[in-house]
Amino acid sequence: MGIEFKVENDPVLDRDNVAIALAVQAIADQSITIVATTHILFNPRRGDVKLAQCQRLLECIEQLQQKHCPAEPRVIICGDFNFTPCSPLYSYFSTGALDCSQLKSSDLSCQIATNGSFFHTRLHHDEINRHQGGGAAAGKYTITNATEKKGFHLEYSNKYVGKNATHSLTLKSAYAQEPTDNTTGEPLFTTYHERFYGTVDYIWYTTPTLTCTGVMEMPKNDDFFRRIRSLPTQLLREILTWAPDVICLQEVDHFDDYFETELASHGYEGKYQRRTGETTLDGCAIFIRSATFTIVEEMGIEFKVENDPVLD
Repeated sequence: MGIEFKVENDPVLDRDNVAIALAVQAIADQSITIVATTHILFNPRRGDVKLAQCQRLLECIEQLQQKHCPAEPRVIICGDFNFTPCSPLYSYFSTGALDCSQLKSSDLSCQIATNGSFFHTRLHHDEINRHQGGGAAAGKYTITNATEKKGFHLEYSNKYVGKNATHSLTLKSAYAQEPTDNTTGEPLFTTYHERFYGTVDYIWYTTPTLTCTGVMEMPKNDDFFRRIRSLPTQLLREILTWAPDVICLQEVDHFDDYFETELASHGYEGKYQRRTGETTLDGCAIFIRSATFTIVEEMGIEFKVENDPVLD
């Protein structure tokens, strides 16, 4: 399933972010799992668009899950979500509900400080124990003045920001631990660039049908980033070192001429969802190990929706 977040004539769902979801069947026991990856809008001030894209993503995944594994939902959602662990959107994913009545658009992802600049540091100390998938940090956000909606479509606030948002999936974050006064429960950072550094990338999974038994810890210095700077070759080499059954990629702009062929030679089958109207072939991709899974259904998810006042 290719999931597009661009909806024609929608004043909020007007961005070319996309997602892709697959229903895959395990060869060993025939169980079906829904695997999805996405890249949500970056703009920290447009939380209304982020929320609308997240709602559309989860609705499409729920649709696929109800079709293929309604009794025992097995769902894994990976991606660059562009919201931090202390944000309302993180709470929405990890608890299944969000009261938006007192929130403004720039509150939702917690990427902006009170002075209007981007966050680059947050109080955080390294965790001692390994991450155990606790789905932590939910609800640790501060509500600001909901009437200050600079750059926000006020006339559409009741549709996306200003009411309750819910989803039915019982999601936990694979890397989360219980938060403390000095930690968010998630890694210190998953992205590091000149505009922002912090944690905005997550692996969500449904419980109790799935269990996180271990994770590869995040690097604690810049050696990793120096090692993979010659993308995409070095990145792929790093990934294949661990021989995963599922590989989820975002901002893929060399699917046809590199990733698909190269990963096929290592026993992977890939599916790709191009960004809406994108001329550089940027998009999301999922690869599955053919010896482990077979693909039952593909769903491309676009976040631009025709006649939607937000997802346009």
